[in-house]
This record gives sequence, C-alpha cells and structure tokens, in this order.
Amino acid sequence: MRTRRILASLSLATATAASAMPSAGVQQPVEDPRLRLSVSADPSISGRWSAPFSEQGLFDERPPATKDEAAMLPAAVSMAMSPDGTVIYWNGVEEWEDPDVHTGLDAPERTSRSRILDLRRFLQGEAEQPVWVTPRQERGIGPDLFCSDLRNLADGRLLVVGGTEYTNEDASLGLPGARGRTELWGSEMARLYDSDTGSWTEAQPMNNKRWYPSLITLADGKMFVAGGVERAIYNDKLSYVNETETFDPRTGRWTDNGASGKTALPYYARLHLLPTGKVLYDGSGQMWGPFGSTLDMVEWNKQKLYDPASRSWADAGVAPLGGRSGSFSAMLPIKAPYKRAQILVVGGTLGPATPGAYLGTDLTEILTVTDDSIARAMGPSLNNRRWFATGVVLPSGEVVALNGGDRDETVSGGMTTPVQEAEMFDGQTWVPLAPSGRVRIYHHTAILLGDGSILVGGHAPLGFGPLALPPDDYTKGAFASTLRDPSFEIFKPPYLFRGARPRLVAVRSGMSLGDRFKITTPDARKITSVVLSRLPSVTHVADVDQRTIALRFNKADANTIRAQLPKNGAVTPPGHYYMFLTTDNGLGQTPSRAAIVQVGSRDASRAPMPFGV
Repeated sequence: MRTRRILASLSLATATAASAMPSAGVQQPVEDPRLRLSVSADPSISGRWSAPFSEQGLFDERPPATKDEAAMLPAAVSMAMSPDGTVIYWNGVEEWEDPDVHTGLDAPERTSRSRILDLRRFLQGEAEQPVWVTPRQERGIGPDLFCSDLRNLADGRLLVVGGTEYTNEDASLGLPGARGRTELWGSEMARLYDSDTGSWTEAQPMNNKRWYPSLITLADGKMFVAGGVERAIYNDKLSYVNETETFDPRTGRWTDNGASGKTALPYYARLHLLPTGKVLYDGSGQMWGPFGSTLDMVEWNKQKLYDPASRSWADAGVAPLGGRSGSFSAMLPIKAPYKRAQILVVGGTLGPATPGAYLGTDLTEILTVTDDSIARAMGPSLNNRRWFATGVVLPSGEVVALNGGDRDETVSGGMTTPVQEAEMFDGQTWVPLAPSGRVRIYHHTAILLGDGSILVGGHAPLGFGPLALPPDDYTKGAFASTLRDPSFEIFKPPYLFRGARPRLVAVRSGMSLGDRFKITTPDARKITSVVLSRLPSVTHVADVDQRTIALRFNKADANTIRAQLPKNGAVTPPGHYYMFLTTDNGLGQTPSRAAIVQVGSRDASRAPMPFGV
C-alpha cells in the first residue's frame, strides 16, 4: 500500500484536481488555502510531488509527533550525489529533539549518523521502493559533521570540512552543565568519504577551526575554503575566520593563502567560480550570531572577488540591497562563448544583524559578471516571502525555489510560517508550482536527480532563539513543528509532463577540456541543447559548486550528435557531471535522463546511466 502511494506521486494540487475538473475535461486552477495564488491542477504547468517516503516506512503517513520518534532516524541536513548515482546524507545534532534546556547547545558528544539512499532502480520503475543502506561507518569520524561543508572532488570522493565541537572549555563563564552546554567550537577536521567503500578517512586538518565554512572547487580541481567561525556562541574575537586556505587533492595538503587571502565573510558565504577563474562572494550568506557576532560585519555588504593566482581579494562594490541572510544564490547556465556568468540571489532577510533581521523577503537580484565587471539589477519578485529556501537549477535553465519559511527560524524556532508552495524562475517571472506535502523550514536540502526530478529532504529546526516556542510546545499552534523530519519527497517539474522525452543512449565516460566527443541518440534531429550539470552537494541551502553548462554541439546524422567541452577549467572544473539532452516541444525544454561523465578523465568506456535511458 505504501509503495502504491509513493508511485502514485500524489500532491495536494493533483488530489484536489478531480473535484475541480469541469465536465469538458479542461484543467482549472485549484485554490489552496495555504497559498497566496491559485495553482494549476495540470502537472505540465505546476509539476507534481510524490507522497512522502522514509526509511522503513516509519514516517510515510505523518511526520514524527514526539521527541522520541524524531530521534529514531537521521534527517537529510546535508546531502550529496555520488558518481554511482546513490545519495549520501547525514543528520543534524543527535538527540536534538530531547533537550534539557531547549537550545542547540544541549548536544551530545557524538557525530552525525549517515545513510545512503539508493533511488536508481526505483526511478527507472524497476523497483517498488527506494533502498536505504547504512554505510560501513555510519558516523563520520572526528567532531560532529553538523555545520560542516561538503563538496565532491574530481576523483569522486567527498571532502567534508569543519563542523561542530561541543565543549564547556571556558570555566570562567560560570555556566552549569555537561559538555556541549556552553559553547560550539568550529573544527579544523577534514574528512574524505568514499562511496565505493562506504568508509570515512581522515585528511590533513585545516589550519583553522571552522563552523559554517564555505568550500568551493577551483578551476584546477583544488578546493578553496573561506569563512566560518572558531567559536560560535561566545565569540571573544569579535570576528569570524578571515583566513582562507586551499586543499590540493593530489598531495592531500592544505596551504594557507597568507595575509592577502584574508577577508571578512558571513557564515556559509555564497561563493561562485567565475569563467575568469576568480571566486565571487555575492553579498549573501548566513548573517546571524548569538550575543553579537563581529566588529567587521559591515564588510558582508560588499561583493568581493578572490584571485587564486595572486591569492588576494578585491572589493567589487556593494550588493544592491546590502547583505542578504538566509537567501539562496544560483548561477544560471553558462553559455558559449563562456565569458559571462549570471547569479540569481533569492529571498532571505535584509542586512547583517545579530541575530539576523526577522522577516523574509520576496526580493531577487540578478548579477551579470563579465570579466571583473558586475552589472546589478533587481529581478522579478517571488510569489512568497522566503527565508532559507533551497534553489535547484534545472537542465532546462529554469530555477526552482523550494520550502523555507516567512521569517528567520533562528530567531523564532517553531514560530515561523512554512512556505510549501514551490515556484520556478523561467527567465522572466516566478511561476507558482504545486505545494509540497511536508513542512521543511530549517536544515532542509534539495538536489537535482539524474532523471530530471528533484529530491527534497530534511527539516531540523532549532527550538532556539529569543522568540522560540518553549520545550513543551513542539507541535502546537499554527506554525511549524520543531521536531526533525527524516522523510523525503520527490518533485517532478512541469517539463516531465510535456510529452515524450529525448533519449541519451550512449556517451563516453571521461573527457578532457576542449575534447570533441560523440553522443548517440535516436532524437538527434530534435536536440536543442547538450547540458552538463555538476553533481550536487548541499547543506544549509548552499551548494556553491552548483553549475550548469550549455555545450557547443552539431548534429552529425539522425542518431549522432557531436559536442565539445569548453577549453576553460573555470567553466567546467574537473569532476563528475550529469549530461542531459533537451528538446523543445513548444512548451519549453524537456530533458533526457542523464549519463554521469567525468571531466578531467581519459576513460573511453561507456558512461554509466544509473537513472535509465
């Protein structure tokens, strides 16, 4: 019964469609009382959500209702796609739902639990349900993985840096309690996860302790880390970590970038690798901090450029609305001649503050970056005010905004109104889409899957802050529950309901910069784009490696396309990517299922297609 419910892909919009259907069979808008706008009942306009599903089916019918239930399974607070097509995810703070003092400081001494979610056969229709696997090492090594950052390396391993150490180190504070009650320290820990073995290994530690750092891949495959804080609660330095470092996967060593590499950044600063090879800080991140944060937070309003060649930063002007907290930013598809990048900055609260400003906004900005020049413009407003939404760039070039709340959850744990309506930026406006079945406000995640759908999971609110509900009010009232939800949903965007999809039959597995290669497809005459999308890795709504590249291509014959990879590693840094083909049936771009290819490899074997043809 549970399997049928998942496969039926029910959603509120489609469930109410039957009663809204006129006798002539024309699809009419459905008015959902939770939404500001009417949402079409036609999935080719609004998309469709699956029913929630969870490990062992424990929380398919409803989310956890008690603290004990909420502690049973890990939730997807951090999530990444592995090159084999499986998803690795891990939890927030263990036993968060059973506090003595109802704050995030009441934490245990162990690191997050992790799971592997295998959707491959399920998404192909060959299995009736997803499969969960506990990695050989269920828990990451070292301090807690919670509040770390993660990115896929070029060789397919996952690099995870920073995280949380729970200490009561400063006895002079005179606060009672066991380990974890008085301070959250950042960690210098760096770890590697190998999906082939399901094992964690320790990498060389960073030179600095970092809680809420930002990690991004550079043009040569090295990893750049910036920001974070050494001590989160009683930040006696009155500054975050200004030092930056670079990790070389070939040597396994970190290099400090020196005095010129220092700069002031917020938590999880939103960074983007530009076609010039420089890294842009776009003026957004997480801009809250208990008891006051930094003396230099005015710097967070500035957009900045980091040059890996000189290991130095340069100011690039002030963000149009100043610093944005709890927003998401996404790089729109990079197109030939690969000289320009556009960044979409969405929602969040306005201005750096401590804690962050309270109300989410419906405001968007579009940054157009050519060389070192930034053109700034306001974009169309969202249909909903959103704080802490996740943004996913589709192979069609559209951007879907998912979940979040109408105000800052770190200020008002349990008192934030959820935003369940999805919406999609089509290049001109935000189109309202079907609402999710579950509330997901803080610590949720969303990633693009290789069949073109979106996997959505998580929800682990704080129950922390000056306006938070008290400990006995976890599920009361008209607001969101503060109990963790370990369930998932799959959102199918409208393009999956617009007729036949193109088929990508074969392509080689590895390719180098500038390579020309052949793609086999029976739909060669109809193909309108060949798209690479970097395998996702997201935490705290940030995936700074998310990038989509439209390749140059020509049609060789009815069954063959010849495409070319850009010659610039700053456009396509080494690593694993989905490869999609798209066609246009008059209603917009429709993608194929993806192959997974490795840029920077000479492997001439056939690329895996774990999500089908």
